[in-house]
Amino acid sequence: MMTKIRIGWLAAATAAVLAAGAGIYFFTTLGSGEDDFPAAVRTDLAITARDTVERIAVPNLGPAGEQRACSVWVVGADPPTLTAAAQARAVYVWAMCAYGGDVPSSSLLPVAVHLTDPPTAEAPGDGALYGPEIERIFPERLRDAILDDNHAATLQPEMNDRVRERS
Repeated sequence: MMTKIRIGWLAAATAAVLAAGAGIYFFTTLGSGEDDFPAAVRTDLAITARDTVERIAVPNLGPAGEQRACSVWVVGADPPTLTAAAQARAVYVWAMCAYGGDVPSSSLLPVAVHLTDPPTAEAPGDGALYGPEIERIFPERLRDAILDDNHAATLQPEMNDRVRERS
């Protein structure tokens, strides 16, 4: 009798662990909150956003132009159902940009790049402005992804490569 009870508890515990593991896998792979684009579209959006952020004035990212070198992580775009980067009206990214001369400074911010003519960009302000401006600038579907991870570990080496490219 005790063996049947132990086997029952063991089976229940195993099922619980497997269910928890499946839930964690589902949450981390499908619950990131980022828009889902094919890799080629995501790459094209990143290049478009990066080149725009380097070229135009973006609040809190230092001066635009030759001295700015950036890397970006695409969080989403409008429309979220696009199938080609050329369809984008806006790209929402984390941007890490270096600027300056021999001893560059860098900044890491979420940025909304509006692909208008001419293009514009918005980034949240510091301190008390940050939360309200995240809500104003970024679509609700992307806010958790913007607030959860800034992708600094990925962006730093890419930005360093870009600095060397632009030097």
